[in-house]
Amino acid sequence: EYYIQSERGCPFACIFCLNHNGKVARKLSVEKTIKEMEWLIKYGAKRISFGDELFSVDMVRAEKILDAIIENKIGERVSWDIQTHVAYVNDNLFKKMKLANISKCEMGVESGDEEALKKMGKATTKEMILNSFNLARKNNVTTGSFFILGQPNETYTSMWETIKIAIAINPKEPIFGTMVP
Repeated sequence: EYYIQSERGCPFACIFCLNHNGKVARKLSVEKTIKEMEWLIKYGAKRISFGDELFSVDMVRAEKILDAIIENKIGERVSWDIQTHVAYVNDNLFKKMKLANISKCEMGVESGDEEALKKMGKATTKEMILNSFNLARKNNVTTGSFFILGQPNETYTSMWETIKIAIAINPKEPIFGTMVP
């Protein structure tokens, strides 16, 4: 795979750009997002990956982007995928993702241990994680997931909880990383 730089010089078709201190997400318009995807396709992109977990934080806007991808048949011309957060998906978004021919929706899980999730400030629960992946499965959307082993104060039991949730959600592409301080 290779990356083609977008018109802004960025090698990714980003729909959000963080400011220099990472606290404010500036949104590209739906039209600009589609224009950048079309530009990448024109110059030979085989895959477009929205490599940030903000894709669906504004769920109304995400739906509009998905509608535009469907309307412009982008998913028929290029493989594309997203990363997002389990708190910002719902049945309707997954339906539209499927219609837009998404190749994969990756969601960060990090841990299957409720206490570890709280300590990380993930604002998620095992129930939310399971629900999000079940909705994706219901809508035939391929999933990927991210897990982290070796969190501070992690125990054998908490690691086992992470492995158990990985088995329960059964993503096509589970990615396990180790915590590096």
